[in-house]
Amino acid sequence: MISSYGVREGIIFDSLDTAERLEDPLDAGLEALVADIRRPSLPRSGRMGDEAAPFTLNARLSSAACRLVDIGALLHPDHRADLAFDLVARAPLPGLSHKDRAALALAVASRFKKGVKNDVSEKLLDELTAGKARALGALMRLAADFSGRSAALLKHARLTCDGDTLVLKVAAPYRALVSESVNGVLSRRQPNSTWTTP
Repeated sequence: MISSYGVREGIIFDSLDTAERLEDPLDAGLEALVADIRRPSLPRSGRMGDEAAPFTLNARLSSAACRLVDIGALLHPDHRADLAFDLVARAPLPGLSHKDRAALALAVASRFKKGVKNDVSEKLLDELTAGKARALGALMRLAADFSGRSAALLKHARLTCDGDTLVLKVAAPYRALVSESVNGVLSRRQPNSTWTTP
């Protein structure tokens, strides 16, 4: 077996203490990648993400995507989705298979634009995985539009699935946050989606 990261990284790994060796390399890579992004990102594990878990990617990739929710914020808006896909797909993130990397990139790109298609994702992902990645992107777009990427505000909303209907439940004092863009994301994702106050 030969590591694409080479002998040098193996020597460095041997010099780490036990706690550092047990860290997920993806976490460390994500921290380095998002360090220069000035806008606050969504929480790593928000309630919307927890509710959506059965319909999206596995917890590790969903968490990683949420940490990259603003990776395209400073990119040109006309090309943001494509540029975000390329940035994530080519980022130095260890601990991912090619399929995982394509799914993560597609989820992040779908956060910025509906219906993203890419040659890489088309070749590497089956239809179900691609659909889950796009669904996660739509959920991140909904969460970002509702909360303005504020973890504190996101706690006042909960997304549930009732049969074929997605329901966004919003605490009454925060119903003004359900803007046209939030309603738009809900209706595009599922025509009979709705929002209520508990």
